[in-house]
Amino acid sequence: MPFLKTPKQMEKPRIEDNNFTTYLFYTGKAKGQLKKEGLQKTLNYVKYGEHKQIKVRRGSMKGKKVEGVIELASFQKKFERSPDSWYCLQNNRLEMEKGEKGILIQKIFNSNYKLGFFSDALMPNNTFYFIRIRKKFSEDSEIILALLMSSLTMLCIELEGRTNFGGGALDTATFDIKNIILPRPSIFETQEKNKLKKAAQRLYSTKFGDLEKEIGKEARKDIDSLIFAKINGQKKWNNEEFYGALKNIQKSRTEKRKFR
Repeated sequence: MPFLKTPKQMEKPRIEDNNFTTYLFYTGKAKGQLKKEGLQKTLNYVKYGEHKQIKVRRGSMKGKKVEGVIELASFQKKFERSPDSWYCLQNNRLEMEKGEKGILIQKIFNSNYKLGFFSDALMPNNTFYFIRIRKKFSEDSEIILALLMSSLTMLCIELEGRTNFGGGALDTATFDIKNIILPRPSIFETQEKNKLKKAAQRLYSTKFGDLEKEIGKEARKDIDSLIFAKINGQKKWNNEEFYGALKNIQKSRTEKRKFR
């Protein structure tokens, strides 16, 4: 199955447009079942893993060579408990129903904010959070995606995250992502929803950039204008003032590394 190994592989919001170079081998069948079903190549691959010469990279055995991944600390107990199916994994891949969009958001931020979506089966590693839109909001999934791609989301990430990694990197926990402020889709009229969708679609195939590039994209400005018009009511939204404040917040965070 396609495996999203790092945020570097997520170049654009539309993840299915990316060319995956990493795939995860996966099976839930024990050796006996593989043999019974004539899946000899899969069985050979498992046996190859059990006898491959591996140099230990960490721990008390660092630098030593062992025979097979089953001799590594992370697999020894699994092999002892179930030598016939030690390699089997639970099926944690993210599979979307027809028309459903899965949303991924990176866990650690520097000078850019990566949030994307996919429509097929995908396995991301633990440097991403997965957002699944509840069924009662499924009709507005495209609107929700557009709202998440706004500069308001960028601001929430900056305010909710924590700089405990050093180097100015911003770390987020699940409850930080949960605190992202999102306007309820129902506050927008049909015409406004159509504008949000069109603006978001213009962003789907554009490459991610740093904050300066992202807030300079006209499509994002269109999304922001629609959101803040609702928030401010009749008051005029000063986009330059808002973007300036957002840049200052990020600059204050990323420049901390210079004083350490």
